[in-house]
Amino acid sequence: MPTDKELFQSRNKAISEQYNKLSSQGYSNDYILAQLSQTYFLKERTIYAVVSGEYDRRKRHRNNSR
Repeated sequence: MPTDKELFQSRNKAISEQYNKLSSQGYSNDYILAQLSQTYFLKERTIYAVVSGEYDRRKRHRNNSR
């Protein structure tokens, strides 16, 4: 199935914005990851990878190694 880069970018941007918003309100990291996981139907480790930038870093590394 083909992927839409713009769709992933907008989803990742929304996840990061919501994470920052909840974090500024004082919620714990575990609570935020659980809430975003339920909202976006992704595992908590995927949410963490998106927020930390690891998701993009691995994607760039994978594309450069081809």
